Amino acid sequence: MKGMIEMMRIKLYLGSQELEKYLNKKVQHNYILETIIPFGLFQPLRLDVLKFKKKKDLQRIYIVDSNDLVLIKRKYQNLGWQYFENNYANDEFNNDAIFYYDSIDEKELMKMNIKESCHQNDVSASLVKGLFFGTVFLIFSVICPNLMIHVNNNGLDFILGNLYIITALTLIVMAVIGKLRNKKRKE
Repeated sequence: MKGMIEMMRIKLYLGSQELEKYLNKKVQHNYILETIIPFGLFQPLRLDVLKFKKKKDLQRIYIVDSNDLVLIKRKYQNLGWQYFENNYANDEFNNDAIFYYDSIDEKELMKMNIKESCHQNDVSASLVKGLFFGTVFLIFSVICPNLMIHVNNNGLDFILGNLYIITALTLIVMAVIGKLRNKKRKE
């Protein structure tokens, strides 16, 4: 096709929200997503090759959702969103569904409502994970107290000896902060 500009980018996968921001930033420069394929050179890191085409005068918006594909696909398609099928980078650990809409008018408002409910679900899941891990670690420390006894000569020994508790408390605190921010936004 004459006049069609293509662009390929290798991008480190940092989560579905970052991918959504990146895709919507590219749309502002008139680049639409054509394909995502995995770049498996560095196996521990997920690198994706994103192929874009430049199209003028196209107002497109992307949503990236990592929830259950069967449920969200029906939900988004009922609202008029198109499912992006050329995402070959998904595997058993990452299952992002990408949806797009080619006009922004009232769909932008719907997107914000959908993303707000997804964000609330993520915060709730994080709180549940933190409480679960905290409970498991507490039970483990009661059942096996001898394994938890450490000689703490300095702060680093204390942190390393209690890393599991610090991780659980961090998850809980971050989830509570997220919930408080959501409440403040709603008011």
